[in-house]
Amino acid sequence: MNNENRHENQRSALIKEQLRRSFQEKAEEELPANLTSLIEQLRQQDEQNGK
Repeated sequence: MNNENRHENQRSALIKEQLRRSFQEKAEEELPANLTSLIEQLRQQDEQNGK
């Protein structure tokens, strides 16, 4: 049973690491210019509204 738990933990750790890498790669991708512009407009709107 202990061996099975260890194997399952290793498998779980591998899955978590693969997910972390995948999300990290996505987070490092550059945003399209139109999306960046929209985000900036929303920030300015928040500043004007005191948020």
